[in-house]
Amino acid sequence: MNRPGFRCSSVLAQGHGGVTAGKESHLVVKLPYNDAGATIVRAWLGTEDRTASLVGKGEYAPSHDDYDIHATAPDPLPEGTMWWIEIEKPDGAKVVGSAQPITD
Repeated sequence: MNRPGFRCSSVLAQGHGGVTAGKESHLVVKLPYNDAGATIVRAWLGTEDRTASLVGKGEYAPSHDDYDIHATAPDPLPEGTMWWIEIEKPDGAKVVGSAQPITD
């Protein structure tokens, strides 16, 4: 995920099957650093502007050093639906990036 002035390479894993309109999906985000959960990680399915999307806030899992996020997909799914991930570091720096979801 890259934006001017901020770069973040994260590992993403989608769990609990494919993305389905109106259903909850699961995303695991592993950051390239360990800050013991001080970073805020949010994710949603749909479009970058979040229209009709429910944003999930990551819960830090210290046993895995990653963030678990649950987000409900819009119904209907917009054309070109992506996972959108927002990472906010403790100093306030933010980056937003996207990843192709696995669909049914």
